[in-house]
Amino acid sequence: KIESNDPEIFFVKTKRSNPRLQKIIGLSSILDKKKPDIVFLDNDPGSLQAVEISKWCKKNNSKCVIQSCENLSFDYKSSFKRAGIKGFLLSFIKNYLNFLSKKNIDYIFTINNAGTEIFKNIGYKNVQKIPLGFNENLFNDFPEKRTEIRKKLELNNTVIAYFGRIVPEKGIHILLKALANLKYLEWTFILDDFELYKNSYFETISNLISELDLKSRIKYIKADHKEIVDYMNASDITVLASISTPKWKEQYGRVIPEAMACKNSVIVANSGALPELVGDAGFVFEEKNIDELAQNIENLIKNQNICSDYKEKAYQRAQKHLSIKSQFEIYDKIFKEIVNK
Repeated sequence: KIESNDPEIFFVKTKRSNPRLQKIIGLSSILDKKKPDIVFLDNDPGSLQAVEISKWCKKNNSKCVIQSCENLSFDYKSSFKRAGIKGFLLSFIKNYLNFLSKKNIDYIFTINNAGTEIFKNIGYKNVQKIPLGFNENLFNDFPEKRTEIRKKLELNNTVIAYFGRIVPEKGIHILLKALANLKYLEWTFILDDFELYKNSYFETISNLISELDLKSRIKYIKADHKEIVDYMNASDITVLASISTPKWKEQYGRVIPEAMACKNSVIVANSGALPELVGDAGFVFEEKNIDELAQNIENLIKNQNICSDYKEKAYQRAQKHLSIKSQFEIYDKIFKEIVNK
């Protein structure tokens, strides 16, 4: 629903599907009409959109601000090592497009430490890390929802949860193997019902659940983004056992701050930005280390006072540093600074 005081929305067509090479048809005409003080682009600075927008901003005395999710270095050596000649060619494109846009970009927001370092190292002077804020009115501690869902699903012990895509890089098989080592403890695992993930990894996970004899310990859920908060409130421990690959590592991990905001203790692999999110308010284990993950889960189940302490730590950290409010405060400060320069 569009309110009367909302900014005007322009529905446009695009040319090419690749975000790095995509062109927004008629963009310059819209910018000429509106003449904004700041143009904010949620795309990589090494993109044709960034080149076009930053050039327009320079010509029209506007400020160009970019937000990037990048967390893999695009120097030629690293890129070739990750993906061979294809990686080298992609690195060439990224570097060339950054060369064209860099001199006209006023500020870059990143969502992880690696991205901040990458852009500073290639010559960007104004770089600021920012959270991908969660809606604190939606993701929060709701005791009545916890009671309702736990009663509905007949949850009477420690609830361990995974929220997110059912794909290999999220390490669900690692989590299942860790849980299989803890069958002597009282716990329940909640997991998406796989309806949207009928792929080969879905088959792998389904077979693994049977092989490890975990069917009786799992409650399957089906929920959209707004409903997932109820299941997060019903949970005690959220785990993200992500596995980095040569071409990917966690850029952010949005479900972790959301779960923290719902007073979950969190355990994450040391993939990409995940350790940055939890800080000292959660547990970090070595990627693929099943025994270490199992030990962390075991510690929280056996020591409910520790689990409760970390729930509170996670909640406070999420609300203070990772919410939309935190994101807005950074935007507001930086936008005012660059407009007044």
